[in-house]
Amino acid sequence: MKLYRFTVPAILIALAFPFTIQAQVDTVTLSRKMDLLNRKLYLDLPANAKLMPRVADIMAADPNQNQETRIFIEDGNRKLVIMATETLIMASDNFLAELNKAEPTTEDYSRKQLNSADSVITILNTPTIYYDSTESAILINSLLVKNPDKTVSRVDAYINPEAFQTKDEYIRLSEKIFNTLAKGTRRLNLTARTESFKVFGTASKIKINLPKNYFVLADEKYDFGVLRVNTYRMLGDTTFSSMTIYTGHHPTYFYNEYGLNEADAKKLPGKYLAQAVDWLEFRDPTRDLFLREQFVHADFIETGLILHVAITTNTEKALKEMISIADQMSHEK
Repeated sequence: MKLYRFTVPAILIALAFPFTIQAQVDTVTLSRKMDLLNRKLYLDLPANAKLMPRVADIMAADPNQNQETRIFIEDGNRKLVIMATETLIMASDNFLAELNKAEPTTEDYSRKQLNSADSVITILNTPTIYYDSTESAILINSLLVKNPDKTVSRVDAYINPEAFQTKDEYIRLSEKIFNTLAKGTRRLNLTARTESFKVFGTASKIKINLPKNYFVLADEKYDFGVLRVNTYRMLGDTTFSSMTIYTGHHPTYFYNEYGLNEADAKKLPGKYLAQAVDWLEFRDPTRDLFLREQFVHADFIETGLILHVAITTNTEKALKEMISIADQMSHEK
């Protein structure tokens, strides 16, 4: 997984908070402590910093607070956005050397280790070339954080086009903010273990045996729930794998999103939660894509309930790992 794809998410919206970048950055008081990623990290920010989570489409679950935090600071029509995300990467105490080996710097940005204390290592990456200053969100600083549990988080600073004229001040301000980063109180349990997760809208649960470094995110919307099985991998490992378990009444196949047709699939008999399933398996070597999915009618849990199980990976080995996890899942009443 690449940590540095300098693409821009749609994160800026119109807000109004008083903040004056014209004041000397050195004298700006960072008086508000805020947590990132559900208490995994803490930052000191200006008093007018405000938490503004993204809102997903009505058909999708909102961003999980363990995976994403968005904070706004504004000076008139100029906006600074702090965006924290999880990378699903792990690193050792030789974080900088490992990062330089896995992803050498380019002329597009500079890199330096900012801090190393209290089991936390932070590395700052600052763009040196701005290809389009009219983008809705312009990345000006990006901090990688090696946490005490070895997982790596990313904290980005963006400005809008109206703030670009004073970007140097915002770069300094964001670095000042990043210098306050401290570890939080939440730690991930990544040991091999068994966990049970509620089936949305029912009293039933799905029991999952998780290998080392695997974890599950549980999200809900108005009329459906989603479980996502993911894994952390060491920096430099390009393997990707994810399993999604949708519980509701209106599932949609993933293969449509990849431009595939059901005729492209190989049908493989199997079972899920002791129910017979004809899995649809797609393999596209030109895109390093492996996809296995199917709808499972779960009247044994609730009349009309459908479970959509979908595994997406970029290697056959990772596919087999996820299939093994799915095969071992069981239903608890």
